[in-house]
Amino acid sequence: TINCGVLDRIKELGVAVHPESEDEITKAILRLAQNSMYETYKHQLRKFTFRHTWESIAGEFINAFQS
Repeated sequence: TINCGVLDRIKELGVAVHPESEDEITKAILRLAQNSMYETYKHQLRKFTFRHTWESIAGEFINAFQS
């Protein structure tokens, strides 16, 4: 969903939707059902190297509280 917290880092890897929007979810499923889109996202995921560890999440919270 768009509420994952790391969308800016992963938005090119798939389809993000509002979790309560049936229309967006339907469109996302139909988009992923297209073989060309599925293959595109699969290729992008294979190149993906971002790791979001609990340590980095904790650091993000600390930075948010300090600012």
